[in-house]
Amino acid sequence: MFERFNDEARRIVVRAQEECLRLGHRHIGTEHFLLALARQDAGRAAAVLSAAGVPHARAEAAVERREGRGHGVRSGHLPFTPGAKAILERAPSVADEHQHEVVTPEHLFLALLTDPDDTVVRVLTALDVDPAALLGDVTALVDGAS
Repeated sequence: MFERFNDEARRIVVRAQEECLRLGHRHIGTEHFLLALARQDAGRAAAVLSAAGVPHARAEAAVERREGRGHGVRSGHLPFTPGAKAILERAPSVADEHQHEVVTPEHLFLALLTDPDDTVVRVLTALDVDPAALLGDVTALVDGAS
């Protein structure tokens, strides 16, 4: 599944697991991808989120308000939620739509912003962020990265 993911995109998947563990959740969900993107060191997705007023700490607080803190597993394998699996499966199609060979964190971000499950959209809306405007910013970023 991850053959087309570049190293940065793979690190986002690993960081999503770390975010899940840190919050004590039992499953990696789309919200954990959002947190991983916001925490991405020197990442373009993190810069877009920060510019929109969503630095990691603020995103984490919103996710915690929505999902709570768990008392789940502290190590070992964490399964992906169906929504998270769908994002991972959709990201290569997003890359294809933009005529890119590899999947980057920004493609994962676009997949999150267009997710029909819309957990991430609801988190962003709770933070008074316009998901459509953010989608436009990330799309421009991806299209400019050809």
